[in-house]
Amino acid sequence: MTDYSHLTPENAPLIIVDWEDIYFSDNWDEDGEIVQPRESKTVAYLLEDSESQLVIASSYSWRDDRWATVHAIPKMPPKYITLSKEEVKKEMPKMPGEEVAGKVKKWDYPDLSMQEAPL
Repeated sequence: MTDYSHLTPENAPLIIVDWEDIYFSDNWDEDGEIVQPRESKTVAYLLEDSESQLVIASSYSWRDDRWATVHAIPKMPPKYITLSKEEVKKEMPKMPGEEVAGKVKKWDYPDLSMQEAPL
Protein backbone atom coordinates (compact mmCIF):
# COMPACT_ATOMS: atom_id res chain seq x y z
CA MET A 1 0.00 0.00 0.00
CA THR A 2 1.26 3.44 -0.87
CA ASP A 3 2.20 5.70 2.01
CA TYR A 4 0.27 8.98 1.93
CA SER A 5 1.35 10.05 5.44
CA HIS A 6 3.20 13.08 4.08
CA LEU A 7 -0.12 14.47 2.80
CA THR A 8 -2.75 16.16 4.95
CA PRO A 9 -5.72 18.39 4.07
CA GLU A 10 -3.33 21.32 4.57
CA ASN A 11 -1.01 20.30 1.70
CA ALA A 12 -2.99 17.89 -0.53
CA PRO A 13 -4.73 19.46 -3.55
CA LEU A 14 -8.51 19.70 -3.25
CA ILE A 15 -10.07 18.60 -6.56
CA ILE A 16 -13.35 17.75 -8.25
CA VAL A 17 -13.23 14.45 -10.13
CA ASP A 18 -15.76 14.13 -12.95
CA TRP A 19 -16.00 10.42 -13.77
CA GLU A 20 -18.36 7.76 -15.02
CA ASP A 21 -19.41 4.93 -12.75
CA ILE A 22 -20.54 1.45 -13.74
CA TYR A 23 -24.30 0.98 -13.93
CA PHE A 24 -26.23 -2.24 -14.37
CA SER A 25 -29.87 -3.16 -14.42
CA ASP A 26 -31.62 -6.34 -13.34
CA ASN A 27 -34.76 -5.53 -15.27
CA TRP A 28 -36.47 -8.93 -15.13
CA ASP A 29 -39.83 -7.31 -14.40
CA GLU A 30 -39.39 -4.04 -16.25
CA ASP A 31 -39.06 -3.14 -19.91
CA GLY A 32 -36.78 -0.76 -21.72
CA GLU A 33 -34.58 0.70 -18.99
CA ILE A 34 -31.67 2.59 -20.56
CA VAL A 35 -28.40 1.10 -19.37
CA GLN A 36 -25.45 3.46 -19.57
CA PRO A 37 -22.71 4.63 -17.21
CA ARG A 38 -23.71 7.22 -14.63
CA GLU A 39 -21.86 10.52 -14.37
CA SER A 40 -20.43 11.20 -10.93
CA LYS A 41 -18.68 14.16 -9.39
CA THR A 42 -16.57 13.74 -6.29
CA VAL A 43 -14.91 16.48 -4.27
CA ALA A 44 -11.84 15.08 -2.51
CA TYR A 45 -8.16 15.47 -1.79
CA LEU A 46 -5.78 14.16 -4.41
CA LEU A 47 -3.38 11.57 -2.96
CA GLU A 48 -2.01 10.06 -6.17
CA ASP A 49 -2.17 10.82 -9.88
CA SER A 50 -0.48 7.97 -11.73
CA GLU A 51 -0.70 6.75 -15.31
CA SER A 52 -3.30 4.15 -14.37
CA GLN A 53 -5.34 5.71 -11.57
CA LEU A 54 -6.33 8.61 -9.39
CA VAL A 55 -6.34 7.99 -5.64
CA ILE A 56 -8.50 10.42 -3.71
CA ALA A 57 -9.73 10.73 -0.13
CA SER A 58 -12.65 12.64 1.26
CA SER A 59 -11.92 12.42 4.98
CA TYR A 60 -8.92 12.63 7.27
CA SER A 61 -8.42 11.77 10.94
CA TRP A 62 -6.30 14.42 12.65
CA ARG A 63 -6.25 12.27 15.78
CA ASP A 64 -4.75 9.27 13.93
CA ASP A 65 -2.97 11.26 11.18
CA ARG A 66 -4.40 9.14 8.40
CA TRP A 67 -6.76 9.29 5.45
CA ALA A 68 -10.11 7.55 5.32
CA THR A 69 -12.78 7.13 2.66
CA VAL A 70 -10.12 6.51 0.02
CA HIS A 71 -11.12 5.79 -3.59
CA ALA A 72 -9.00 4.48 -6.47
CA ILE A 73 -10.48 5.54 -9.80
CA PRO A 74 -9.00 3.82 -12.87
CA LYS A 75 -8.01 6.00 -15.81
CA MET A 76 -7.89 3.18 -18.33
CA PRO A 77 -10.89 1.89 -20.24
CA PRO A 78 -12.02 -1.62 -19.33
CA LYS A 79 -10.27 -4.51 -21.07
CA TYR A 80 -12.14 -7.49 -22.43
CA ILE A 81 -11.60 -10.60 -24.49
CA THR A 82 -14.24 -11.96 -26.84
CA LEU A 83 -14.87 -15.66 -26.16
CA SER A 84 -16.77 -18.27 -28.09
CA LYS A 85 -19.71 -19.98 -26.34
CA GLU A 86 -17.66 -23.17 -26.20
CA GLU A 87 -14.81 -21.38 -24.38
CA VAL A 88 -17.26 -19.87 -21.89
CA LYS A 89 -18.91 -23.25 -21.23
CA LYS A 90 -15.51 -24.84 -20.66
CA GLU A 91 -14.48 -22.15 -18.14
CA MET A 92 -17.78 -21.86 -16.25
CA PRO A 93 -18.35 -23.98 -13.15
CA LYS A 94 -21.33 -26.33 -13.20
CA MET A 95 -24.44 -24.70 -11.80
CA PRO A 96 -26.43 -26.21 -8.91
CA GLY A 97 -29.10 -28.55 -10.25
CA GLU A 98 -27.23 -29.27 -13.49
CA GLU A 99 -27.15 -32.89 -14.52
CA VAL A 100 -23.65 -34.33 -14.42
CA ALA A 101 -23.16 -38.01 -15.37
CA GLY A 102 -26.55 -39.15 -14.07
CA LYS A 103 -26.41 -37.10 -10.89
CA VAL A 104 -27.63 -33.64 -9.90
CA LYS A 105 -25.25 -31.34 -8.09
CA LYS A 106 -26.78 -29.28 -5.32
CA TRP A 107 -25.53 -26.74 -2.83
CA ASP A 108 -25.11 -27.93 0.73
CA TYR A 109 -25.88 -24.86 2.83
CA PRO A 110 -24.51 -23.19 4.91
CA ASP A 111 -20.93 -24.01 3.88
CA LEU A 112 -21.70 -23.96 0.12
CA SER A 113 -19.78 -27.18 -0.56
CA MET A 114 -20.97 -29.19 -3.54
CA GLN A 115 -22.59 -32.58 -3.03
CA GLU A 116 -23.88 -35.04 -5.57
CA ALA A 117 -27.39 -36.39 -5.24
CA PRO A 118 -28.78 -39.26 -7.34
CA LEU A 119 -31.41 -38.33 -9.93
